[in-house]
Amino acid sequence: MTKLILIILLLGLQNPPPSNGKDGQPPQKQAASEQTNSPAANTEAKPTAVSASTPANHDAPKSQQGAADASNNHDDKSPPEGASASEIIMAITSVIMVVVGVGQLVMYWCQWQSMQKALSQTARIARKTLKHATDSSERGLRAYVGVISDSSEEAKNMKVRKVAPFPQSVIVYIKNSGQTPAYRVVVYLNWMSVQGFNAHWPENIPFTVKDFFSKSRIDNRGSSLSLGAGQVSDSTHLLSPNKGVTIDELFQAFRRKETTIFIYGVVAYEDIYLKARFTKFCNVTREFDDSTFVFITYDQHNDEEEK
Repeated sequence: MTKLILIILLLGLQNPPPSNGKDGQPPQKQAASEQTNSPAANTEAKPTAVSASTPANHDAPKSQQGAADASNNHDDKSPPEGASASEIIMAITSVIMVVVGVGQLVMYWCQWQSMQKALSQTARIARKTLKHATDSSERGLRAYVGVISDSSEEAKNMKVRKVAPFPQSVIVYIKNSGQTPAYRVVVYLNWMSVQGFNAHWPENIPFTVKDFFSKSRIDNRGSSLSLGAGQVSDSTHLLSPNKGVTIDELFQAFRRKETTIFIYGVVAYEDIYLKARFTKFCNVTREFDDSTFVFITYDQHNDEEEK
């Protein structure tokens, strides 16, 4: 701004306004008029007019005309108007205001984006925290239902009061090890024999909840029941012939140490959160030194799994 004011002052000094004499006329014209009006000039004008052919009198009008032209050219040079400087200042001010406005908009947009990101991150953390707390509460309070071994104390106590209703059947004992009741508890059971004595589950036969329920026919579905926290119950299942072989024939083969029998299946139930749960179980026949045999928990396929 200081430089702009200095430029305007320099332009004013280079083109000063013309100074007027009497009656608002330039000094040259005023001097010429004074010479014409004086008596001496009138007396001397006649000889000059007579000798118009002399070189001095011939050049006088030209010099007067040149002086008049110079005076006219000088009058045409007007000083720069103040409006042009004001327009420049206004234009510069407008540009500065536009730049400042755009900068503020960009700053507000960046702040808004940063705020949205912070709020989104806070909400995500809150959801994760809430989900973790909910899952922890469910894991600590919900029911856990599974099959227990025949040799367990709970199963032995149940055996005293319970006898299989018919020969070709098996009783499965289940327990709720959770802190809350389990509802709609149903045991799905199947069996198979593996060649060899004390054999293991074949690696080429998968056992998942999805594979188990995808079969077209499940013969042994137990009754639906409810189990309280820590409660033990039983589920009786008829062992139908498998591939034309009855369970009695398999028991005889087991006593001859020719085969191993697996009792396996799925326990389905709902917890207090109305979520469906599935627990796989697998029991296997083992013979003891006193020639007695029982179904004990196998070391595989006894875990909870999603359907």
